Amino acid sequence: MADEIYKYTIVSGDTWWELANEYTNINKNISNAQAQLEIKKINPSIKNLKVGDNVNLPFEKESTAIAKPKTPYEKWQATVNEGITDSSWDEYDKLIETTVLAYNARLGKTSRNVLKVMPNLKWTWIKAMVWVESGGPKNPAWNTRPMQIGNPSDPGYGALKKGEGAAKVIVDARLKADINKINTPTVNVRIGIAYLISRLAKIEIRSLRSDKDKKEYEYMVVAGDSFDRISKKCSTTIDELKKSNPMVKPALLKPKMKIKYHKASLETVIVDWRLVTASTLYARYNQGDELYAKKLTYLMTEVFPKLERKG
Repeated sequence: MADEIYKYTIVSGDTWWELANEYTNINKNISNAQAQLEIKKINPSIKNLKVGDNVNLPFEKESTAIAKPKTPYEKWQATVNEGITDSSWDEYDKLIETTVLAYNARLGKTSRNVLKVMPNLKWTWIKAMVWVESGGPKNPAWNTRPMQIGNPSDPGYGALKKGEGAAKVIVDARLKADINKINTPTVNVRIGIAYLISRLAKIEIRSLRSDKDKKEYEYMVVAGDSFDRISKKCSTTIDELKKSNPMVKPALLKPKMKIKYHKASLETVIVDWRLVTASTLYARYNQGDELYAKKLTYLMTEVFPKLERKG
């Protein structure tokens, strides 16, 4: 029996005879049959050789297997794994954390336009999105548009600027002032976070009474009036007129009839929130990368728990 044992991984084309033949080239005092017997003796649990099996050999043999090309996802994994030891990947952490904290505080309580509080958002979800969207510090996007919002094919930036959807509620005065600085990386991150949160919100358009003018007014109907026409004349809404005058049938309005109302307007109201998951973030923020949810999950469950930073 050989004095030293070496590990070897079986590749396509390997047989007991081929392995034994290599051994006889090293130990010329034994036959191929004897060499096979010796090799099998140190691998008692292996009956038939299969590609990928690890076997013991009485001599050192290097694998001749050709490395399988990495898939795009495996290449991406190798790139983001650099973030475990390279602190430059954490450049936006402070910004992300403070921005998300501010939203959690503002939207974590009910208000005129927020009827249901936003579940606490983990800032590391945004960190993961920045890593996936930008490709990391070595990619030019890291220093311009880390969240990739504002790209030519991206409708999100325009929607946010126009105040569409929940944007009217989400975008604050500070972000409005900076919203044209889309290529400033720190602003791009803030805009991306705002857009994501607006996409997580479930909204309705509701009639809300003025919170500045709480006076109850009276209006006398004239010929040709309808609730729609009166709402426009009096800076109120049809719903408010119906609410303040439950006994009045709109179709039966008559001249000189008196109706009551409060100043009101139609406003965007957040009534619920979508659950934050990797799949939700893919569906609500980026539908171009089919591996988006898988990448976010990998970062959140595999990479981020391994992050080790000094100081």
